Formats: sequence, C-alpha cells, structure tokens
Amino acid sequence: MGYEGSWSGMRKYLEKEILADSLKGRVRYGCTTYVGMDGCKIFEVCIDDKQVKRFSWETVNNYFIEKGYKSIEKPYGAIEYWDKFWSLLDKYPLNERT
Repeated sequence: MGYEGSWSGMRKYLEKEILADSLKGRVRYGCTTYVGMDGCKIFEVCIDDKQVKRFSWETVNNYFIEKGYKSIEKPYGAIEYWDKFWSLLDKYPLNERT
C-alpha cells in the first residue's frame, strides 16, 4: 500500500495517489479525535471544500437505532454500548448499509 503508517501518509495517499486526475485537489479527507471521546475518531470527506460525509462509530450506531435495527437501552454504559455495537455491525454487512 502507498502510505507510511500515519494519518498524514494515508491522507496523502488517498488525496494524491489514488484519485482520478479530475478529482485531485478537489477531495479532502479528514480524521479528528476530540478530547473525551475515548480515542474514537470522526472521519469526513469534503469535495470542493464542502463536507459531503461525516461519520464515526457513534453515527453508525445511530443509523442502526434510526432504522430500528436496535433500540436504546437504559442504563447504558460504555462497555454495553461497544459490546453490542460490534455484534450488530457484524450482523449487517457493509453492502446492506447506506
């Protein structure tokens, strides 16, 4: 693969090496970690400086809740959240999600 094992290397690879020439300079990928998010990251894709997609594991989980694939349980701690999240993610293959 063409990246160096860092986000900046991956971003360079995604933005400069694998895009079609017509998209180079127009597409930007972002990856941000906010303090207090337990190391989770938020990813974003921008085209012509406009955000077209933003997601994290939490937004994927919210998708499952909104589609009725799972419900919100209370009380719900971090351990229960992540434990059930991974099994739910395995249950619905990527090609079946929007």
